[in-house]
Amino acid sequence: MHILTQFGVGDYIYTFPTDAQVNYVCDFGKLKSYMAGLPGVHGGVSGLGTGRGIGAVGTVKVDLWLHYTGSTDASDKIDSLRQMQDWGLLPLYMQPEVGTPRFCWARLREAPLEQDVKGLPHIRQLFSLVFEVPDPFWYTAGVERLWDDGSAWDSGSWDGSSSAPSATTVTTSGSLSLTVGGKIYTLARMIIDNNSGADAREPKIQRIVNGDVVDEVQWLGTLADGEALEIDALRQTVIHVGSDGMADFELPLNPDWMRLYPGTNTLNCFITGAADFSVRWMERYV
Repeated sequence: MHILTQFGVGDYIYTFPTDAQVNYVCDFGKLKSYMAGLPGVHGGVSGLGTGRGIGAVGTVKVDLWLHYTGSTDASDKIDSLRQMQDWGLLPLYMQPEVGTPRFCWARLREAPLEQDVKGLPHIRQLFSLVFEVPDPFWYTAGVERLWDDGSAWDSGSWDGSSSAPSATTVTTSGSLSLTVGGKIYTLARMIIDNNSGADAREPKIQRIVNGDVVDEVQWLGTLADGEALEIDALRQTVIHVGSDGMADFELPLNPDWMRLYPGTNTLNCFITGAADFSVRWMERYV
């Protein structure tokens, strides 16, 4: 059975009791298909064409026992568990049956307290917790840089399992070949560093499948020497030297900006001038 191990990072961490979980439900595999029936016609028409369904807001539900040594211990453990509702959106960690731990971004929505004297609430208590997940996927670090000691994004590696990939210097045009793990598509974080000694303009990145451009992002601004640009498809942000760069961002070809699928992905890179291109991603599961 999948087991929740921890919620939160840094100063806000709750570690779930060992061998306490008795039930687990995750609905990330529940998709909206937007099917519509037509009068007098068998079946229906999909509003999504041939693409995958759209994920709703996800939920992770667990039932677990808290065991106490006495009334004081009961009060402390109940308070420690229910205070997670005050923490907002933080990583929720899960250990699958085998393999690397996974995480999602979750918020504790429900932690009701139901007590009955016959259930000996001063000795044990069954809790049913419900977490809501706005991005209904489980992640592993992939080649991203995540949290190590609870510090800010991009300051280290989560669980010591990832490192920054090497950048590729592109002069006018070039190509990147990326090998991605996980079980479903993930989203890229693309970084363009200009260390060429001159201006570089209008970087563009395309994902190619069978010779066709299926995803494309382009920024129409100029990178001076020493400047960097980050295009993050997961968060749908464009950062130029620490500031919002969306004003110069061309409308992407796909609503997901830049998808990466398990296996080999080919990205073609273009720029007027020269710059270093690198791509980071997390691996995704449902």
